Amino acid sequence: MKLYKKNKGLLISVCAISIVALATVGFSTWILGINDPSKDIDNINVEIDTHKDRTCALEVKTTEDKPILKLSENIGKSIDNDANTGFGYQFDEKNPAKFDIKLDYFNFAFPKTNATFDSVAFTTTFTKDGVTGDPNISAKNLFGRPSGTEYKYIEFVTEDITSTNLDSKATLTNVGSYNYYSLNEKILKFKWGNYYTDSYNGKTSNSPASYYQLQLDRINDTYKDTEKLEKQLDVLSKAKTEFEALDNALKGATINLNITLSVTFTD
Repeated sequence: MKLYKKNKGLLISVCAISIVALATVGFSTWILGINDPSKDIDNINVEIDTHKDRTCALEVKTTEDKPILKLSENIGKSIDNDANTGFGYQFDEKNPAKFDIKLDYFNFAFPKTNATFDSVAFTTTFTKDGVTGDPNISAKNLFGRPSGTEYKYIEFVTEDITSTNLDSKATLTNVGSYNYYSLNEKILKFKWGNYYTDSYNGKTSNSPASYYQLQLDRINDTYKDTEKLEKQLDVLSKAKTEFEALDNALKGATINLNITLSVTFTD
């Protein structure tokens, strides 16, 4: 039995599981540390797999065969020896990170009768050959982040679809004896993880550049000019060490994104 959606030109085998093409996450160049060396992090493959129940359909297709997440942060220092201006350090984000995977379509269907929608759930795992454990868990904590928390470099943030938000997240089309849904926002989203979340003096960070800028802000507000330079250089040195840990952790890693459609059947 096949389900056909004319205006989409999409043919779905109702009893099949669709495996979409691999998506590649590319890390652009980082400018790091006191001497500003450039550093490249190898691409991370994102493997997307779909699972469903019984006579349900779930199909996802990325816009590009190998879409890229651009994790771009420009982090450097500027030193002006003019007595009137002193030393200055700048962390900027001229090329903001882009964590979106764009989709051609994200569709799912289930029978109208004897079936109740439960969820479309997203699960991500990070793996790396030869490494035990999750490479996405931070290896360094040099800025006094609170203990007892698991800090991640990258997080997946697209919400699960539930019976509560289904109508706002997807559009329903009745196709014969099936409810056929199409995701409204055809994007799967990642972001920088809680490793780079901090707040100070009314500001909140959500990326490496803004996180390390907050650490410099604390130094600038706390220490006198005669003490400030050493503390500023210490922040830059620690930031470089944390970036190197990020590089070593994620180079060669794979993000496994699993999408599961769950439906409760009454018969």
